[in-house]
Amino acid sequence: VVSGDKNNKWSESNCGAAIQNILLAANDLGIDSCWVGMANQFLNSDKAKNIRDEIGVPDDYFVVGSVALGYRKDSEIKMPDKHFSEKNSIVNIY
Repeated sequence: VVSGDKNNKWSESNCGAAIQNILLAANDLGIDSCWVGMANQFLNSDKAKNIRDEIGVPDDYFVVGSVALGYRKDSEIKMPDKHFSEKNSIVNIY
């Protein structure tokens, strides 16, 4: 989930650039990706406040986009043999 400061007029374009960089970096690593824009409406709703809190989106930020990442089942590149807790897979950049 990529989020931006509600008070920064450049948040949407900055976050869009960040998402594009995530997609490009994933491709370089052999990871498939998909920009999931439809999640924004839910993630920015009052119903999803607990989810935003859990993943570390500050109250004065809004969700600009989400990225799904994964490995194809038939890919030559195999998923690393590592297990991450949910908390360890969250990255916040301010």
